[in-house]
Amino acid sequence: MSEKSLSNPHDRFFKQTIGRPEIARVFLRQFLPPPMVQDMDLSTLNPVRGTFVDRSLREHASDLLFRVSRRSGGSAYVYLLFEHKSVPDDKTAWQVLRYMMRIWEREWRRTQAFAPIVPIVVYHGQRQWNAATNFVELVDAPPLYRPHMPQFSYVLYDLSQFDDATLKQDALLGIALLVLKYAVRDELRDHLRDIFVLFGELLTKETGLEYLETVLRYISMAGSHVEEEEIVEALREALPGGGETVATIVDRWIEQGVRQGLQQGLQQGLQQGMLQGMREGRRESIVTVLRARFGEGPDLERVAQQLAQVEDLDELQELLTLAARVDSLNTFITALEGDT
Repeated sequence: MSEKSLSNPHDRFFKQTIGRPEIARVFLRQFLPPPMVQDMDLSTLNPVRGTFVDRSLREHASDLLFRVSRRSGGSAYVYLLFEHKSVPDDKTAWQVLRYMMRIWEREWRRTQAFAPIVPIVVYHGQRQWNAATNFVELVDAPPLYRPHMPQFSYVLYDLSQFDDATLKQDALLGIALLVLKYAVRDELRDHLRDIFVLFGELLTKETGLEYLETVLRYISMAGSHVEEEEIVEALREALPGGGETVATIVDRWIEQGVRQGLQQGLQQGLQQGMLQGMREGRRESIVTVLRARFGEGPDLERVAQQLAQVEDLDELQELLTLAARVDSLNTFITALEGDT
């Protein structure tokens, strides 16, 4: 559970769909350059925990990091940044560079080596993406200086620029991409049936039923311009043979929506309280581990003060793991200050 899942349905849906390795593999196989796909052993693709997005930007962006073995030797990272702003962000190349540096900093601390990173930006806003995709384009410098500037391009996937037939070549991936493409558009209601049709062959599996519930929750939260009755009607038209299975899912989803609507304030209050308690517990655990290993002192007090500024549970968990592994308190402080 995280705060973002409470206030940001885009983040939650992106991670519950594209974050699944079996869907991410199809995405990369379909959209990365073929020579790169051939070099990656996608059967080894695994998610890496944590986020690298600035706290102030997490309402508008989500990220996923995967590690994959290379057939040519070694490994690589694939970094996906999902922009759920309504318009392109001119500073995206700068932000991506910062996030890549954070990944490399963590990689160096752990392995004393650097692995290649493939940065991918996924965008589902209604306005076509027109921001610079190469960092050097942001630098106000004549060509004479450019050889000394960081030069890299992220791979851009502006969902509005792909036709639906291309997006739905694979059912699992196609559902996620089509929902993301239309979730913030008025046309969502016109595409619901096409999206739900893709579930036809998936509903025979338990994971397919769970996936459908994930999609229904996201559409009901993000597609506020679509009425519940329109969603139900499109679902029943798309899956007329679903019978009791579809009816059960619809009834459960409606019941859950009503219950959540009645109890939303109470639930969010309880969840926020639980989150705060979990944060405090992890902060105390970090300080306890460091005190046991390196003793008391002003530096430890300084660490406690800085930890109070760290709100993300995943970051606190990573810092707890780091506290048990570092060879000195100064090493931990350097890492902490780099993250905060």
